[in-house]
Amino acid sequence: MQMDNKSLQKELDRILELYKQLEFDQKLSTAIEKLSELAKNQEDLSKKSLEQRQDIRELKEEQKELQEEFKDLKQDLKELEQKNEELEQKNDFENQEKAQQEIEKQQQQSSENLDKKDQRKAAENQKKAAAEMKKLSKDLESMQQQAEEKENHVNTRNLREILDNLLTSSFDQEKTMQSVRQTSTSDPAYILQSQKQKDIQVNLKMIEDSLYSLSKKVPQIQSAVNKEIQAINFNVGKAIESLGERRTAEANRNQQFAMTSINNLALMLNEALEQLQQAQQNGKSGGKDRQKQNLSQLSKMQEQLNKNMQKARDEMQKQGQQKGSQQGKSSQGISEQLAKMAREQQMIRQAMQEINKLENKDGTGGLGNLNKLMKEMEQTETDLVNKKIQQETLNRQKEILSKLLDAEKADREREQDQQRESREGIAPPPVNSPIMQEFQKIKQNEIDLLKTVPPSLNSFYKIKVGDYFKYLNSGDK
Repeated sequence: MQMDNKSLQKELDRILELYKQLEFDQKLSTAIEKLSELAKNQEDLSKKSLEQRQDIRELKEEQKELQEEFKDLKQDLKELEQKNEELEQKNDFENQEKAQQEIEKQQQQSSENLDKKDQRKAAENQKKAAAEMKKLSKDLESMQQQAEEKENHVNTRNLREILDNLLTSSFDQEKTMQSVRQTSTSDPAYILQSQKQKDIQVNLKMIEDSLYSLSKKVPQIQSAVNKEIQAINFNVGKAIESLGERRTAEANRNQQFAMTSINNLALMLNEALEQLQQAQQNGKSGGKDRQKQNLSQLSKMQEQLNKNMQKARDEMQKQGQQKGSQQGKSSQGISEQLAKMAREQQMIRQAMQEINKLENKDGTGGLGNLNKLMKEMEQTETDLVNKKIQQETLNRQKEILSKLLDAEKADREREQDQQRESREGIAPPPVNSPIMQEFQKIKQNEIDLLKTVPPSLNSFYKIKVGDYFKYLNSGDK
């Protein structure tokens, strides 16, 4: 139970860090899209300002609205900088304040020139502001792309190193296991084998720490990894204990179990490595790809949260059977876990709100109405805060996951529909063309032939008679 509780705690911390990174990525993408749209609106206003018939009051009002929108966007970028500082492993993000100040300067000068009724100079300022916005948008997008590529490269390299070390430990474990079988308990070399097993344990501990740190950045590393690591630690520890007491058979059994878990872990990491390498080959993901990835990640995180809630409920039921100080300590640990789960559910809900607002257009963008889904998530947050995980709560979680998967599927199908190959339409020939005249003539002959078919014949013979007349008119004898 203590090992399960420790594994659950580590998994909660890992997922919470992944949530923070996902939130940062999503908000940065949203800021880039908003900035690009704002640049377009500012450029359109510049063109309108050049038209002498435009109402100055209306132009001033529109410019004021754009200034307010950019002020909000500037605040979003400031919050992004703060969120980046909250991450354990920060992103390469730079809040370009000089560019923002230049944009605000041009917008302010534009407003002042409109007050002076100098539309030409105001239009120049607006055009410069739009150009600076476009440049800032491209710079942020380039920064995001380079950060993603760099991060993928570093993660791939680190994961490959971890996998190599794990395979080395696997071979060492196999050699040690075979040596123990062949060594008598009275042989002084038996102690040497026990020392080798301890060295393997130390190396596996280093692998565990490195892998846990990497798992906070790489969502491809599944939660099942913790289960295998837990099994490795347990069996290696038992093997060392058995070797110390010269119980070779038990030591061999635990070593074999450890070998199995090590190999299972190697397969999982190899699969994660292939996914990272595929992401590197694909290069930068566009907005739709990031949205699709976000939905996929949110579905996986929701699924893991559901599993953790089930474990927490089982733990709470076991607590009811405990008494005294042991129950108090366990209760405090569960309370912390429930608080983290509530935070995780809140972050999933907030991410879905952004997707529903920006990409789904509040239910009209093809993903369906997600408002009910988010209300159910909010109800789950309330249950977790109140330390109440009933069967009704777990059933609701299953429904939430099902709806998330449906939204992911709808987005994937919508993307496929948009990518279908389009074909250029073929314009029909003019009615008076020789080809059309010949076609009308042939069609009329066929109609006349069909009129000669006796009505008493059934459909099979009618078709046969029609084919016969066509054959006669074709000229083939």
